Amino acid sequence: MDIHIGKLIKEELRRQGRSVKWFEEQIHRSHSACYDIFRSHDINTELLKTISKVLNHDFFIDLSNQMCGKTAQNCTESPSEKAWL
Repeated sequence: MDIHIGKLIKEELRRQGRSVKWFEEQIHRSHSACYDIFRSHDINTELLKTISKVLNHDFFIDLSNQMCGKTAQNCTESPSEKAWL
């Protein structure tokens, strides 16, 4: 399964009606660095923590849900039952 964290971040930013300029200022990154984030399939956990706080959205839960098949129920299965392990 391909998890695209940058796409999730960009979608949440749009959902909240926030501008890229606002986002740049909040996370103290340049315009080009923000667009690099939006294009990224992976991200540093400290940066993701900062972005989660700024957008008041837990992207770690989003990632976990996608890994577990998009439902929290699937995450309660024993590790031997998980196809992605």
